[in-house]
Amino acid sequence: TMNTNLSVIATFNLKTFTITATAGPNGSISPQGLRTINYGASQTFTFSPNTGYRVADVQVDGISVGATTSYTFTQVTANHTIQVSFTPILYTLTTIKAGTGTGNITTSPSATTLSAGTVVTLTAAPETNSTFAGWSGGCSGTSLTCSITMNTNLSVIATFNLKTFTITATAGP
Repeated sequence: TMNTNLSVIATFNLKTFTITATAGPNGSISPQGLRTINYGASQTFTFSPNTGYRVADVQVDGISVGATTSYTFTQVTANHTIQVSFTPILYTLTTIKAGTGTGNITTSPSATTLSAGTVVTLTAAPETNSTFAGWSGGCSGTSLTCSITMNTNLSVIATFNLKTFTITATAGP
């Protein structure tokens, strides 16, 4: 009712929305947790895997956007979720036997696909008709054992040679 001069103030606030950010084991997301974002604003998230891991997948609102290292929500007009998962970096170990002889190569652990940082001990075992001549490729030296750390795909060559013998022949007068 207008019985005097009046001033009316209307207060308007921007709508806000939430983005829930979570990371699986072996890495992190930044920023993490519940983020309040103003209507129309943008928010960037970055993903940091632990050593020996990589980003496996990023899910935005339950839909995969791939294995990326960051994601930006632009012009936010709804609530969202973002979740990142991580997987070990895997490397392949190839063992090769070379030379004229025969023998076996054993590995511990005994896998050909190994997580980054895994220490592998290789052992050369020549057959009775052969000698071990040495390692090449990812290993070196002539010791029967060699240890390597898996930080890349590696090929290791063990060389076995047939044993040779000297026959000395002499004749009498």
